[in-house]
Amino acid sequence: MDLCVRAWKLRDKSEIGWDVRIALSAYGSFSSRAYLNAQRIRNRQMYFHNKIFETADAIVTPMTGVTAYALQDDALRTGELDYINAAAISRYSIAGNFLGLPAITVTVGYDRGGLPVGLQFIGRPWAEATLLHLAYAMQEACSKSCRKPMVSFDLLSKKE
Repeated sequence: MDLCVRAWKLRDKSEIGWDVRIALSAYGSFSSRAYLNAQRIRNRQMYFHNKIFETADAIVTPMTGVTAYALQDDALRTGELDYINAAAISRYSIAGNFLGLPAITVTVGYDRGGLPVGLQFIGRPWAEATLLHLAYAMQEACSKSCRKPMVSFDLLSKKE
């Protein structure tokens, strides 16, 4: 990790997005000892998740802890990051990302402001097929209440 951050510091920063620059700056403050400790925590968490998967096919959670919030007009240009809301948004996706578990999200409805609300399925390692079946079943169950986004691309369309 330290070597990666040192190499990043030598690069032309214009090639890297603001979000990655922030993440690498934060990661650069961790020592090798802290990294090894995180790996121990990861192993312990994987043990507990595997115990869950002994009796369950998937862990089902909201996708985010809050629905989308308003961004400042210049947030992208200035690299603004709202750490409080970002933590709430990523609350339920952290475990899957930290442990490398497969996950999929399906829109199941909308909040009062009309923004989508997602449901996340997290599976055991190599259970992508199970997650796809669960997501498809949930999408079918919610299809009448879900609308197509104003801008979307059908990647499976045969049209050119």
